[in-house]
Amino acid sequence: MKLFFTVAALLFYNCVHSQTLTLDPGYASGGVVLTDLSNDGNNDIICHILKQSDGKLVATGETTDEAVSFYKTLLIRYKTDGSIDSSFARDGILQIEENGFVYHSAILQDDDKILLMGDKTGDAPDYISNISVRRIHTDGRTDSSFGTNGIVLLPSAITGGYGKGIAVLTDGRIIVAGKDAENSSLVVTFGLNSDGTLYPGFGTDGKRTIDLGFAENGLGCIAVQSDNRILLGGYFVGANNQSGFFCLRIQVNAGTDNSFGSNGLYKTNNSSTNYLELNSIVVTSNDKILLTGHVGNASGLSSSVKMIRLLPNGLPDNSFNGSGSADFYKTLSHDSTYVIPNAVAIHPDSSI
Repeated sequence: MKLFFTVAALLFYNCVHSQTLTLDPGYASGGVVLTDLSNDGNNDIICHILKQSDGKLVATGETTDEAVSFYKTLLIRYKTDGSIDSSFARDGILQIEENGFVYHSAILQDDDKILLMGDKTGDAPDYISNISVRRIHTDGRTDSSFGTNGIVLLPSAITGGYGKGIAVLTDGRIIVAGKDAENSSLVVTFGLNSDGTLYPGFGTDGKRTIDLGFAENGLGCIAVQSDNRILLGGYFVGANNQSGFFCLRIQVNAGTDNSFGSNGLYKTNNSSTNYLELNSIVVTSNDKILLTGHVGNASGLSSSVKMIRLLPNGLPDNSFNGSGSADFYKTLSHDSTYVIPNAVAIHPDSSI
């Protein structure tokens, strides 16, 4: 039996000072919620925690069962005291059980509606995936006014896209980014109106495919700056299997913003000895950009969290740790284990 759990306290750290936080004893049981989904044999995983405007938390994730051939997407809403909010979906829990749908990303709109994004397996004989977006009302119902019965499917021309990131602009438009299902050097981006229709002013008829010139791109995250310029980031693999982080900035019309980095792109130096993967992009209150990921070496027994802070123009911010970059090392006792920073946030006092 596996359990969903949420913790009411986070640990914040930066390169100048640190502070230790304790669990909130007033939240659930000693600051921790354990949710038993009563599905023995399932593997239940939280992928995102979203905080709605009233302080309630929505945990999104998935469950797998060896007895079935597809994932179930799960959403659980908790009240501010850690108890499950029974007014959401069915007794506080929403399970989406549709064959072929797998959701990877979640985000809140300003009205607290929930956007889920991932992919849907295509039909035989090729089974090429399409990017899929689903919108959920604040009470857990699917929002039928969005797309077709609450779902938007975004094919990638002759190939499908693997959904990797979703963001909402200040005017309510939605940006979706993925990786081409058949050509791993291509990034696929779509612009949607708030009702799920394609926004024709984004790229060509709502879509732009971008060739970054890498042998492989691992698009993993998306963020939006205060002026609605869009950041797409992940890892790249170049010639001779050298890897690194990349961050591309595009404008609201999907055109590359050549004022950012080098012709619109920031990337780290290639590494042929370590594996680098970008896991998070966070935009600070002054539009600086915090890139966070993990680095593993070939032995699998050393892992580090790497943070890079960029100025709004995509150049390294040397006021961050003196060089714009910081590494935090962890020696591991098990093979093939990584310290992966999937969630990063900026505290009001600017600590991380």
